[in-house]
Amino acid sequence: MRQKQSAADRTFTGFAHTFILLFTLFCVFPFLLMIIGSFTDEEELIAHGYTLFPQTLSLDAYKAVLQSDVLFNGYAVTIFITVVGALTALCISAMLGYSLANKRNVLQTPFLFFATCLCFFPEASFHFILWSASGCICRIPSGCSF
Repeated sequence: MRQKQSAADRTFTGFAHTFILLFTLFCVFPFLLMIIGSFTDEEELIAHGYTLFPQTLSLDAYKAVLQSDVLFNGYAVTIFITVVGALTALCISAMLGYSLANKRNVLQTPFLFFATCLCFFPEASFHFILWSASGCICRIPSGCSF
């Protein structure tokens, strides 16, 4: 059973809904203008700029994008990087999980320390890779500079 709201509560609810509606329109408007602009003729965009109701519609922008190989190459690279990265992360996580679950593993404590450090400080892996690639892993780190 709903309780009866006071006048102040109804006023606040009205202002809150109005604010959320205006904020939503403020966020959606640029995307709507971009989509409409993509269907607008290029000469009209140059002459009149972006409008919500263009005089002429055109698919020339989409034809130009779909005729070039850049879009498809970009998608191919994105899909390749995503699949290879996910499979690599899966393999490394599985190997690390197995070695941490195995009680006979002598390096269980250093692996756990390394995994915990990467969970709390993910940027540490990048610095470790730079440090080891520069050859500083075998020397005293004081001579290394990044």
